[in-house]
Amino acid sequence: MPQPGDVQAWDRYAYASNNPMKYIDPTGHMICDSDGECHVRYTLEGVLDTYGVELLEESAKWSSSERIAVLDAVVAVAIRMGVTTKTSSVGAFRYEYGTNSENPLQFVKVSSYKYRGLVFDAGCLASNSHLIQVAKLSQATTNRPDSLAMNLNINNFVHELGHAFVQHWWGNKPDTKSPYSKIKGKLLSEAGWPTIIPGAENLWRQGEGTSGNEIFADMFLGWTFNVWGGEDLHRNDFMISNMAGWLTH
Repeated sequence: MPQPGDVQAWDRYAYASNNPMKYIDPTGHMICDSDGECHVRYTLEGVLDTYGVELLEESAKWSSSERIAVLDAVVAVAIRMGVTTKTSSVGAFRYEYGTNSENPLQFVKVSSYKYRGLVFDAGCLASNSHLIQVAKLSQATTNRPDSLAMNLNINNFVHELGHAFVQHWWGNKPDTKSPYSKIKGKLLSEAGWPTIIPGAENLWRQGEGTSGNEIFADMFLGWTFNVWGGEDLHRNDFMISNMAGWLTH
């Protein structure tokens, strides 16, 4: 019970204190307004802290919607991990990413980041298992409403959390036991991906190219939300049969 003194909190079927036009409820344990301020006992940063996640600002500032997108991504991954391992979502996330108060997984807002000698001013980069650099993210446009821009950003974060998961357990060096190394054959094809949505072409294909690393991170995204393309479910079958073992090691 988030707040026993609040009558609305006793209604377990009520969403955002029965005021969905004003508030959202990312985790089911609090309500957040459009500015990203969360009520009841928790702040957004406080909830992220329970997962061992920290938001920092380096050379750019977080917007309220970006902060909420991080929270939604973390919670989605944690829930999927918890269901797969039959443990609590918070416990599963902290174990799989090795996070704690002394060693949090940091999302750092930057104006740009370097990758393989090049400078990028948009997108995200999991620099290591505990650092995800976040530059300019998707914005609403004429053919991309706010909700679709938010989903693009959430999926971008989940994709990078896929990389961070691999980096925590297997590092960046080639490893025959790494999930990256298992992406072969049909998995390298263009089959089995969701239909492209105008205005959000990379909604489910965040990575570029056909490297095993990027394809795995996109399949991690599909696994998190159980979203796949058409009737060709070889990617879903692969993730279902392998993620349980990778999570329990």
